[in-house]
Amino acid sequence: MRAIHPLGWETFAVDMRYTLTIPLPLVAFSIVCCSSTSNPRIFADYAPDYSADLPTKLDFSIKNGAGDTLILHYFFGKVFVTERIAGDSRSFEITPSNQDWSSFWTAMDGVNIWEWNSSVDPEEPVFWTFEGSHGTREVQMSGTHFNRGVNGGLSNGREGWNIFAQALEKLISHDSKLL
Repeated sequence: MRAIHPLGWETFAVDMRYTLTIPLPLVAFSIVCCSSTSNPRIFADYAPDYSADLPTKLDFSIKNGAGDTLILHYFFGKVFVTERIAGDSRSFEITPSNQDWSSFWTAMDGVNIWEWNSSVDPEEPVFWTFEGSHGTREVQMSGTHFNRGVNGGLSNGREGWNIFAQALEKLISHDSKLL
């Protein structure tokens, strides 16, 4: 789908859920530069490796009663991380390898993440959300406690949550005090 806006912007349907709107001069530049036979892969260094086991969506956030937060957002092959602990903020991005993604999805399958449901306990001071989709599977949930068994169901232990948290930390190559 292509639509031209009156102010000189053009909209492209990237896939069924996303659209990209860019200025017409950039569209013209891209067509001229990228259609050149002398350098057909001009932007190839910036594109993710689509042979990887990439998600369609991955968003995670957790916040405790003190206002400390950790936010992960996947976009175009990269995971953007923002963490705020005791008033100090840190942001970075990471491009997980194919092996990192494969390990992550293996861990998610191992705790049956696709069957987890939201569970909120008003007495708990911690709130987390997770949205993920991979292949034909997707999950959207939130909660205030960490009592997840290895099968994803509620339990008296944290085995499932611990595996989930460790997989997230490994994916972003960062140990977080919030996980």
